[in-house]
Amino acid sequence: MSTERCIHRDCVYKNKRFKSFGLRQHWSVSHPDDNPSSYLDPGQPEQLSISTHKLKKPRTDLSANNDMRSVDDSDVFLLGYSTATPLNKTSNAEAKLIKKSVGRPVVYGDRPLILHAPHGKMTDIEYMAAMFAMENNLSNKAYKEHIYLLETTAQRSGSKKQLFKCRSIKELRDQLIKDADECGLTPFSDYLINLEDVVDFPLGRVQEFQDAVGPLYFSCRDIHDLTQHLFAHPRFWECMNLTPEIHTRNGERVFSDFSTGTWWEKTQLKFPGYVVLPLMLASDQTLVSVNARHKAWPVYLKLGNIPAKVREQKVAHATRVLGLLPAIEWKPQAGTTAPIWFSVAKNAIVHHCMTLMLKKFRNVDSESSIRSFRMTGPHGQQYQCIPVVSCYIADFPEQKLLANVKGTLSGRPCPRCKIPASEFHLFCSEEKLNKLTRSAHDTKNAYYRAVNMIKTGDKAGADSLMAENSTQLVKNAFWDIPLVDIHAALTTDDLHQLGGVYRHLLDCVDSIFLSMPDGKKKIKIISERASLIPPFQSMHPFKRGFMLSSLKNPTFSELKDHMGILMCCVHDLVPLQVAVCIRHFIDFFFQATAKEHSESTLTDMEESLRLYHKYSRIFERWSKSKMRFPKNHMLSKYCGDIRRYGVVAGYSTSSSERQHRYDAKAPAKHVNFSSTTFIHQLSTYIFYRDLLDDQYYHLKPLAQPPSQTAAAASSSEKQLYPTFSLRSCRNNGAPISFNDLKNQKGMFRRLKTLLRTELDYQDGRMSSVAVKNLPRVEDKIVVYNALMITAVDVDGDQYSYTIRAYPQFRGVDQFDFVQLQNSHDKDIFAQVHLLFKARRVVDGQRMAPTDFCYVELFRHADKRHASGLQVLLPPEVGHTAFAVFPVSRIKMQVHIVPDFSTALNDDQKGPYEQYLINRDANILQWAYGQSNLPELGEEYVGWTDREDESDNGN
Repeated sequence: MSTERCIHRDCVYKNKRFKSFGLRQHWSVSHPDDNPSSYLDPGQPEQLSISTHKLKKPRTDLSANNDMRSVDDSDVFLLGYSTATPLNKTSNAEAKLIKKSVGRPVVYGDRPLILHAPHGKMTDIEYMAAMFAMENNLSNKAYKEHIYLLETTAQRSGSKKQLFKCRSIKELRDQLIKDADECGLTPFSDYLINLEDVVDFPLGRVQEFQDAVGPLYFSCRDIHDLTQHLFAHPRFWECMNLTPEIHTRNGERVFSDFSTGTWWEKTQLKFPGYVVLPLMLASDQTLVSVNARHKAWPVYLKLGNIPAKVREQKVAHATRVLGLLPAIEWKPQAGTTAPIWFSVAKNAIVHHCMTLMLKKFRNVDSESSIRSFRMTGPHGQQYQCIPVVSCYIADFPEQKLLANVKGTLSGRPCPRCKIPASEFHLFCSEEKLNKLTRSAHDTKNAYYRAVNMIKTGDKAGADSLMAENSTQLVKNAFWDIPLVDIHAALTTDDLHQLGGVYRHLLDCVDSIFLSMPDGKKKIKIISERASLIPPFQSMHPFKRGFMLSSLKNPTFSELKDHMGILMCCVHDLVPLQVAVCIRHFIDFFFQATAKEHSESTLTDMEESLRLYHKYSRIFERWSKSKMRFPKNHMLSKYCGDIRRYGVVAGYSTSSSERQHRYDAKAPAKHVNFSSTTFIHQLSTYIFYRDLLDDQYYHLKPLAQPPSQTAAAASSSEKQLYPTFSLRSCRNNGAPISFNDLKNQKGMFRRLKTLLRTELDYQDGRMSSVAVKNLPRVEDKIVVYNALMITAVDVDGDQYSYTIRAYPQFRGVDQFDFVQLQNSHDKDIFAQVHLLFKARRVVDGQRMAPTDFCYVELFRHADKRHASGLQVLLPPEVGHTAFAVFPVSRIKMQVHIVPDFSTALNDDQKGPYEQYLINRDANILQWAYGQSNLPELGEEYVGWTDREDESDNGN
């Protein structure tokens, strides 16, 4: 078979969204007999030299930030989800997202490869029975009884077919193995780790290590085969990105999915015509037994070509277990701790396992060569592909392990840069980070210099060199992988870093209160305030206390809800600088977790981080680490990672935590936890389950991303407007008269007059007529408890929420707050007291019912506040406090909370002199607001002059 490259202008494949014809097709491939010379052997990798690979001068486009980038000829609209740009700031035409593809992949062969059958030999009911048996760990006897009951039931219903061909668990597994060849999914390979073969394992410590830890087992798949399997999987044909994209909105580049980042764009420009396959690796140890004695350490593989909205769906099964690392723990006799050399041994073993996993992609000739492979992609098309490890998702301890960086006491514990730990409390600009970033080239050179020193007998010099770089003397598995710098590939850890810094600040606030004479009283006041906060959507209620000392292992979701009301509860009880510092951190949190970013929002995000670090000196006294802890330093990496890889949600560590339930904890229920068979049993279960899912994927259809399902809506400006639907009728839907409502509550006394006034206003007469001449309405209305609002943004993404005016909703009166559109002045903020349908009467004829809301109006106040939230004054006393509006005037739901510092009673229960618009309730609220903080003046406590100089990035 010829190994010549076949690249012709007439076989350039245009990257379009694939159309589905409703045919179930399998992804296993075979070569056609005709014209075999037009293919490269998939098993023979092609060696490309980076140094000799000449690029054609690309066409360029001058983007908003004056970067020259290669673009495609065609510009098409790409539908995406945006929260960074509120709809009211730009017109629909201006706010649309525009996509430009970078490069075009070359298709090989005259036609797609022949495809096999769409699924395995079992019927759908056999598949469901097999999945039930696997998930519930049925024995052979129980499985036989299970299928007997199913067949008996079917026979009684008149069916004469034999439903099950596989009559036992053994037959079922044999059938799955036969199907595995067609599926293209290779099994795991098991290894017993021989410590003598581990490079850089501490000399003379093998026996001591084995006595303390025991035998170590490791299991992994072929990374090339698994990558091919995901790339060709029919489940992802319609959404697979073959090229990176440049997205722009309002003429400014935006970053959202992985394909919009600069990493893929820069890599693609080096290899025109090739398909770059960004491999996203992730790993995390997790407990898998109830007694907390057993751990699993899975390594996950994701394909960056699959959009995050699809990749993160559980049913998509786009995240696969690449390998299972041995959980290495020191098990000494009582009273002893792990020796110093143990961390070096653990590093060496982990990198030994990584070398085995990545061996297919290692350099074989020289450092300047990369390996390309002929692979089958969507719809059976063949491409020359370059798989590259684009990023590695892990928490901080594992990042240090992967980068061979020593701990905090080493002085420079960051696995990504050389900034000393003594400066972790300071803001670090991206320019400074780029100057002090670690590089695999420097780390590798230092390693080989130290090895040569040891060979010449200068062990002290080698130790000094390693201490200077804060690295372990262990060969890194990623040094031999082309286009990979492990230090740059490590990503931010939002779950532990953002959540960890917030917990640290809460702990400092706790310490501040406990140091006050009346601190415990203030903590009690804060808990009372939290219980008085009006409910908002699905916000977590804090009934057992609010401060960190009262929370029991809060989840990341609970911490976000806690953050949503923190400023409302503590702004007047802590020093002003504490409130200002927390305000800037909350702003940074919402910016960092946004679902779309542009250069301007990244600049705002960097400014929020700078201000947070500037004011964080106030916490130094109360922080055990003096604010010099790694999570605080890692916040400076977020802007750069968003530019390289898209928004944080695409590589969040919370994804690995969710994946553990499916790929670690669930399989662990089917093992016996024997030290010699634990990993083998885990991998075997995962392999069989993956086979079932891949063979019968058509039974679990994907939930299409909103941007695809709402594509038609986005093309019509009329459909961008929200829809309103009243829900949950009161009084079983029976109409209620205005007099009955007035008798129930005095606030409804003028409801009918205000309704007629609103109708008169709609007629254009501005309510300047006598009451008797106002439009007439039917004397009875239908009252509802809730209003469902469904909206579609400019990208076609659909979202919905519910506004309630519901007495005794789950035992509590809930009357939500809204923002109403006002064309003549500032928007109106109000509390909804009634949702109803009313009919207008014209010349004795009853018109169609219209949906209205009866609201109580708040007043605007132009004031600065320590919380940074917008201030409102309470409604006026009298009839002018109420109004009736059509529900279509509702712009969005808002969260209005009391300003507890203005309570007129000591019990904090009101009344209050002013209220706050709590924009921290969720990211949609936050995007529409802006912090308005008071000046600190002489109260400001800053870092030293030398640190301020570092703060400025000099």
